[in-house]
Amino acid sequence: NRAGINVTLGATKIGASMAKQDNVGQRTVAGNNKGSTTDSDQGDAFDIGVSHKIGAYTVGLAYFNSKSDLAAAGDDEETSMSLGASTAIGPGVTGSVGLYQVDHTDATSTATNNNDGWALIGQVKVAF
Repeated sequence: NRAGINVTLGATKIGASMAKQDNVGQRTVAGNNKGSTTDSDQGDAFDIGVSHKIGAYTVGLAYFNSKSDLAAAGDDEETSMSLGASTAIGPGVTGSVGLYQVDHTDATSTATNNNDGWALIGQVKVAF
C-alpha cells in the first residue's frame, strides 16, 4: 500500500508519502523459503519534505524513515535527512548544494551492518 500528497502554497511546496508492505508469507526466492525468516518483506516507510522559493533561490528540507520488520531479533531501520539550496547562476546554468545525513541500524549489533554518515554535495547543471 502506498499513498502520497503534494501541496503548493504560494512559494512553498510540501510533500509527504508513506508505504506499507506486508510479508507475502510462504514463498521461495532463489531456493530459500522466505516465510517467517529474517528475509521478511514486511515494512513501513515514510517521507516528508518542504521547499520554499525566495527570489532566485530555492531551499528545501527533507526527512525519510524506513523500517523492515524482521522475524529475527529486531528490525532494520534507515533514516535520512537532507538540507539543500539551488539558484540560477545564469541562462541555462543552475547551481545547487546539499547536506545529507544517513543512519542505518541493523537488527544485529554487528558493526559492519550498522552505518551512518554525512555527505556534502555540490553541483552545476548546464542545460542547452
